Parts: sequence; C-alpha cells; structure tokens
Amino acid sequence: MNALSRKSPLLLLLFCLIFISLASRFKISARAQEYDSTVDPNREGPGYFRTIQEAINNATAGQTIFVVNGTYNETLLIDKAISLVGQNRDNTTIDGSQLSNVISITADNVAMKGFHVRNSSPTKGAAIRMDRTNNNLIAENYISDSYQGIYLSSSNNNTILGNTLAGNDYCVEIFSSSNNIVSNNTMTNSLEGIGIFTSSNNIVSNNLMTDNTNDGIGIYTSSNNIITNNIISDNSYGIVLSTSHNNIVARNSISLSTNFGVNIASGSSNNILYHNNLNNSQQVEPDFSLMLPNIWDLSGEGNYWSDYNGIDANADGIGDTQYKIDFRNRDNNPLMGQFSDYYIQFQDESLEVDIISNSTITNFEFVTSAETGNRIIHFFAGGQEENGFFCRARIPNALMNYSLILLVDDEEISQKTLNGFNSTYSSLYFSYAHSSQTVSMISSKTLYLLNQLLAQNNTYELLLFKYNNLSDTYDQLKQAYDSLKSSYDNLLLAQSQSKENSQSMLYVIAAATAVFLASTVYLSKRAHERPREPS
Repeated sequence: MNALSRKSPLLLLLFCLIFISLASRFKISARAQEYDSTVDPNREGPGYFRTIQEAINNATAGQTIFVVNGTYNETLLIDKAISLVGQNRDNTTIDGSQLSNVISITADNVAMKGFHVRNSSPTKGAAIRMDRTNNNLIAENYISDSYQGIYLSSSNNNTILGNTLAGNDYCVEIFSSSNNIVSNNTMTNSLEGIGIFTSSNNIVSNNLMTDNTNDGIGIYTSSNNIITNNIISDNSYGIVLSTSHNNIVARNSISLSTNFGVNIASGSSNNILYHNNLNNSQQVEPDFSLMLPNIWDLSGEGNYWSDYNGIDANADGIGDTQYKIDFRNRDNNPLMGQFSDYYIQFQDESLEVDIISNSTITNFEFVTSAETGNRIIHFFAGGQEENGFFCRARIPNALMNYSLILLVDDEEISQKTLNGFNSTYSSLYFSYAHSSQTVSMISSKTLYLLNQLLAQNNTYELLLFKYNNLSDTYDQLKQAYDSLKSSYDNLLLAQSQSKENSQSMLYVIAAATAVFLASTVYLSKRAHERPREPS
C-alpha cells in the first residue's frame, strides 16, 4: 500500500470535519442574515458584534438582534424598543456574574426570546428587571440562579410567556403593576413561584408551580387579579391571599402542599374561588381573627375537595351538603369529582367543554364525521373508585346542537339532562360501573329529526323522512361502490400491465441468455480451433 492510500482515510475524515464546520457556519450565517444585526464573537464585518451590549448600543428602535450560541458574561441595559433573539436557550447564556441585575429593561415594546439568563446578585438583583415599561414580551427563556427571576415595577401590559424559572429565590415578582399576563411558564425549585404586590388586573394562567419552598402563588394587598388554570403542586402553600380583595381564583389544581393548599389571611375578602381541585392533607388555613367572607362557589358549582365526605343523592355531580371552611366561609356546592375543561376550535370560535368526574379524563378530542356530519366528543375515563363512576358534562349548544347519543365502550347508555336546555349550554349527567371506559358523545341531526317526527306522530312525514334517509344512504353506498369498482378496475389494469411487462422482461432475459450462451459456445469453439504457435 502506498503512502497516499494509507493517508486517504485521514484526508477523508479531515474533509468531512471541514465540511461540517463550514456547513454549520453557513447555517448560522444564513439565519443571521434574517436579522438586522448579529452577535458572534468569532465573526467580523458590517452587522456583526462581539458583545450583546455593543449590538444594543448600535441598534435603532424596531430592529432585531440575533445572538449565536455561547456564554456572554455581561450585564445589559435595554433602553430602546428592540427584539433580542437567542439562537437556543439551552446554549445561548447571559451570565451576570452575580454583580447586579443581569438585564435591565427601561424601554417599551422590547421583546426577548431564547436565552438562558443566570447569576444576578444573590441578594437584590434580578435576572430580568423591568422598571416603568409597557408592552414588553419575555418569552421562552430559561432563568436560573438569581435572587429574582423576572421583576416588574410600575410596569403595565407586559407578557411573560413560556419561560422556565428554576433555582431562584423568587421566580416572578410584580410590584405596583397592572394588566400583565403571566402564562405557560414553569416555576420550580425556588423559594416562591409568583408574588403579586399592590397590583391589579393581572392574569396568571396555565403555569406550573412545583417544588417551591414557600408559596406557589402569593397575592398581597392586591385586587381584581385572575388566577386560573394553574397546576400548583408540592409547595409549602399553594395560594396565599393576604389583605387582598375581589380576586378570582378558578380552575387551578392545588395539591400536595406541605402546609395548606390555600391560605386566606389578614382580612382578605370578597375573593371568588371556584372550580379548583384541592388535594391536600390540609386544605385551607384561615386567619380566624381577621378572616372575612369570601365566595367559594359560582353559578351553582364550587370546588373539588379531596376530603369532602358528603353524598350526591340526586345524581347531579354536586354534593348535597356544604363543605365547611370556617364559621364565615362555606362551599355551598362542592364538586363530587375533579373539574377539567377543554377548548375546541370550531367554526372560528373557541368553545369550552367542562367535565366534572371522579374518573381521570384523558385523550379528549372532538371530531366531525365526514360521512354523516355527526359531531363527536371522545375521551377516556379511568380511575379507582369503590362506589362507581360518573361524569357531568357541560357542552356548548353551538358545538353539539342536536340530541346526544351517549356510548360507553360502544354500548349506548342513558343520560340525565340537568337544568334543561338554554341557548348557550346543555348539561348532562351519566354514570357507569367499570373503572376504564371509552366515552363517546355523538350529536346526530338524523336522530334529532327522527325523534321530532316521532313526537309529532306524523306518519306521512315520518315515512317521507325514512325514505329520504334511505335514499341518501343508497346514494352514499352507490358512491362507495363506484369508488371501489373504479379502484378494482385500476388494480386489474395495473396487474395486467405488470403481467405484460413481466412477460416482456422474461422474453428479454431469455433472449439475452440465449445470445450469451451462443456467444460463449462460439468463443469457446474458436479458442479450441486456434492453431498453436510453433515451439
């Protein structure tokens, strides 16, 4: 083997590494060209900067800065309306070196996305701090190892969306601020998930607060905030309300709190708490000396309490006796099962289906049958319960506006209509024996019209309806038959063509074989006939 042959594998490997490096850089460069400027310590030229602050200083309002992967040991001041986009929040890190605030935002209309922000001052700094700012977006960042994760002061109409905050003292703190949205974030392994202080009209929704030493959510001297659809688990306290009024706490799951699920303290009153699922060894810690009346149910439905031992004799999913909290506070309509809600996009509307059940509801879906036009809700109901299972469902009439056929594991069962029908919703109740069931609710226009005619006892119209329905069925079957016949004919044609092609190929192979054999024989014969050279 010569030297070049021995070096070929090494040369090939080197070429591959160079190609991958160039391809990666081209990908970053191509993506960076989508933005107004790029932060990349390894690149030079117009539009490229070595530090993030340098790029911010050179940007104008409305521009977007792209930051490639790397660790940037900086503290930033964002004082203009720009967008800051990290290449990947797991690998694009801004490290404040525990000096002060890592990022200070003092401008309106700032967007920040895709960073790992860490190491503010451990005693008073924030990873991201907003002072007197409006309409900012902090989205899809990972924020860790800071005294405060995200801090808002006198700031309004900001959105904190889809971030993960872990290992901070306080994940999100809102002071003297209003109309902010904190949604779809994870706040974990910190002292507190979110704290709201002297603030109003904020929305905290669809967040996960878990494994925090103190509160999942704390509301202090604040009013008219909405706390909804959050999962608050394994905290010392789930939700704390202190000197706070007129807040709505609804549709949250509050579980496994080491102290209390809910703490109402220091004269908090007129807060509305309903449709929450409370699964704690101690549900509510009231301040008996100062606790004022709060509202624990709305429109005939309250909260689910895992320690409620009442009965439901009239089978409507609501307990027949109150759940006592203290001498001033009662849940008048405790739920017999956990509350869950689902949103369905239908004809440009977002429609809500509510379910109360002692089963665990999973795999919820809504479909429309292409063949019949029937509207169908499917879900799986599982769990363990000695006394049987039930579901109470509230369904928008705009979604399922005809009589419902109810199937449990493909067997039709009876249902009970609750509170009659109104123009917006219908409610139904049904029970079943087994622990694991597939439930289908079918809204059928055909069944609805048939029941109407039966109720009217109109023989002629009933016969006409049945004839038209059979005619439609015949047309559908004929269309299906024609489609199958066409497919069958196409299959036969394809098979015929394939057979002809196979035969032609066999002929070609046979002819080629014959020519090959003849050539072989001829050449062999010539070889034997060739005269020998004289010795």
